[in-house]
Amino acid sequence: MRSHSNTCRSKGLNRQFPMSTLAIQDEPPATDTKSACQGRVPKPDTHTVACRMLVKVVPGSRKTAIVGPLGDRLKIKVAAAPENGRANVAVCSILAERLCIAVRSVEIVVGTPTRRKRSASRACRPSRFGPFSWRDLMVLDEGYAPAAMPDLYTFVAHQDLAFANPFSPETIDRACGLLGSECLTPRSQSGVESPVKVAGSKVIDFGAGFCELPIRLAERFGCEVVAVELGARMAQAARTRIRSRLLDCSPPVARGGVTVHEGDAGRFRVQIPDHSFDCAICIGSSHALGGFQNTVDVLSRLTKPGGCILVGEGFWERHPAPADLVGTDVRFDEFTPLASLFDVLRAAGTRPIWSVSATQREWDEYEWAHHRAIEAFAALYPGDPESRKLLTRGRLWRDMYVRSLRGLLGFALVLARKEPSGSLI
Repeated sequence: MRSHSNTCRSKGLNRQFPMSTLAIQDEPPATDTKSACQGRVPKPDTHTVACRMLVKVVPGSRKTAIVGPLGDRLKIKVAAAPENGRANVAVCSILAERLCIAVRSVEIVVGTPTRRKRSASRACRPSRFGPFSWRDLMVLDEGYAPAAMPDLYTFVAHQDLAFANPFSPETIDRACGLLGSECLTPRSQSGVESPVKVAGSKVIDFGAGFCELPIRLAERFGCEVVAVELGARMAQAARTRIRSRLLDCSPPVARGGVTVHEGDAGRFRVQIPDHSFDCAICIGSSHALGGFQNTVDVLSRLTKPGGCILVGEGFWERHPAPADLVGTDVRFDEFTPLASLFDVLRAAGTRPIWSVSATQREWDEYEWAHHRAIEAFAALYPGDPESRKLLTRGRLWRDMYVRSLRGLLGFALVLARKEPSGSLI
């Protein structure tokens, strides 16, 4: 569902020494203006350390990036020169960006004037982000850039939800069962669903978020799922979840799997040949493909004849009066009546075979879980500028939902079959 999305010690890196230590802690230190001006922060308190990690830093590189593992350490390249602590600042900045925490929460605690460092961070509580190691910070996409990661709000708002949309897990499980019976599970000659999984069934999910739906499809039906997610934070969390649920479990899932493509859905879909998948999915992310009509066209094109598409989209429960949208950032033309969604599906050569709309209780549970997560994040980092921005945005949306949009905005999940050419729809 679309959301409504420094310093270290001033001693330079000495190229003659190869290692350092960083530490990750629970609470950010109080700002020390004098220390900040001199390019350093107070030493982390040993009682609040949440994580320590060994890193190897390569200063003066062409670009700043987390490269990956190097023995028992994390290799980081920084463009900054090893002068006056600039490289140290760059190391803390990229780690803070990747962990979604304030830069002041990361400090080099051992090996400041060397290439090999140990770092400390104060803001990555296991209770909020789960246990992690430096391997979870590996950047698998060469195109990673901190400035191109506007997904913090979406990441925080949905981290406590099973799915990033206003449907209960029971509703999504019902949709999974129908997908299995309609296009992922073979049927006997009598028409009865076979318990045997279809080896190699192909599924694509645009806007996959934390990949809970793709993982469940892989677990339940043994299909191969391509999950497309723009948000770097959500994609990284999805990879961790996939490893835990499909690879590191005992015994591991014998068939099926999920591949995460981190990047723009619009660019990615043009690289895919027509009729590549048994099922194509997009729930709450039609904006990434150019709107609902374009999304249905894309999903239909990518799906094999006889396959299915599953789409989730907002709609107007009733015709909004001009006064209903005053004080909101929602446009009248942003959504349509429910019947118009079915008109678009039929025009694209698909036949709707099942649909469900979110109940008012599901909407309320979704919106208030969303809001609690934002409030909790802001309380965890009260002095952080980004935290304050998230809180302001979250409270604005809460007020819009309660005063105007509750009962007005609906959300539908529709399963449709792609008919062969010439079939009656």
